Amino acid sequence: MAKPLRLADILDPPKKIKVSYDKTTGQYRDRGKAVPQSDLDLAIAGEALRLKTELRIKATALTEGRISFEQWQESTAKGLKDSHIRMAIVASGGKTNTVANSYLIAGRNLKSEYENLRNFAQDIKEGNLSKAQIVARAQLYSASIYRTYFETYHFQKTEREGFTLAKRDLDPFAKHCPDCPNHATGGRFIPAEQVTPKGVDCACRGNCRCRLTYKFPTDKKSLTNKVLRIS
Repeated sequence: MAKPLRLADILDPPKKIKVSYDKTTGQYRDRGKAVPQSDLDLAIAGEALRLKTELRIKATALTEGRISFEQWQESTAKGLKDSHIRMAIVASGGKTNTVANSYLIAGRNLKSEYENLRNFAQDIKEGNLSKAQIVARAQLYSASIYRTYFETYHFQKTEREGFTLAKRDLDPFAKHCPDCPNHATGGRFIPAEQVTPKGVDCACRGNCRCRLTYKFPTDKKSLTNKVLRIS
C-alpha cells in the first residue's frame, strides 16, 4: 500500500520521493500516478492541525511564564508566516511552479492576520483575557491558512492553467456558516472568475465542506477541491 502524501513530499521531497506536478491536469503525481485528491486534502488539514498544536503550545508557554511576551508574539507571527507560505506553494504545484502573485496572496492574508495578532496582543496586555481564553484564541489562527490555500488554488486554476468554468457546491450533510450558501452556484458551472474561493468573505474562513470544481468548457477534464475538517 502506498504511503499517504505528506506536505514535505511536495515542499522538500527526498530523492526517493518522486512527487511532481502535471500542469495539463492540475494534479500532483507520485511516480507517475495521480495523487488522490483525498490524500492532498488530508495533508492540508494535517498542516492546519499541526499549526493549531504549535500555537497552543506557544500560548500555553506564555501563560505559564516559560517564554516572554515578545518571544510569544514573534514566534506566533513566524509560525503563521511559514504555514501560509507552505499553503501558497502547495496550491501552486510546488516551489518551482510558484509565482510572485501566489506569494502576494499569502502576504496579503498575512497582513490581515498580523493585524489580528496585534489586537490579540493588546487584549493580553490589558488583562482582558484569562489564561484559558488566551490559549483558545491563539489556536483559532490556524484556520487562516485555508484562505491562502484556496485563494491561491483558485488563482492557479483560473489564471495559470486555463480552467474557465467553475462551480461551488454545498455539502448537504454539513452545517454551514451564514456566508457559504450565498457563494454556492446552485450546481451550475459559471465563469470561473465569478466563483468565490473558499475562505474568502466567509465566516468559516474556509474551514468548511464546500466543494469547488473547475473544468474546461469543451472537454471532460475537471478537478474538485475539498478540504476535510480535522479537529
